[in-house]
Amino acid sequence: MTPSLVLNTVLPRFITDLAVELRGNHQITRGINEAIANGDEDAIATFHTGTLAAALTQRGLFQRSDEIVAYAQRVKEHDGAMDRFHAVFRYCTDPK
Repeated sequence: MTPSLVLNTVLPRFITDLAVELRGNHQITRGINEAIANGDEDAIATFHTGTLAAALTQRGLFQRSDEIVAYAQRVKEHDGAMDRFHAVFRYCTDPK
C-alpha cells in the first residue's frame, strides 16, 4: 500500500468510521445515562460498558450488545411491554 493511498483513501475512511461509531455509541449512552439518572433499576443493574469501550473495542461492542439484549428482556419481563426500552434508545432514531 502506497503512502498516498493511505493518506487519500484509508485514513479518511478510518476517521469517518470512527466518528460514526463514537456518535452512535454516544447516543446509546446518552439514553442509558438518562435512564440511570431517573432511577431505572433495570438500567442500573444491566449497563456497565462505557462509550469508548463499546465504540473502540470488540469486547466492548459485544458487552454493550449483550447488555442491550439483557435490558430488553428485563423490561419486557417487568413491564410486559417495550415502551420503556424504546424511550431509552430514542436518541438512536431521533437525535434531538
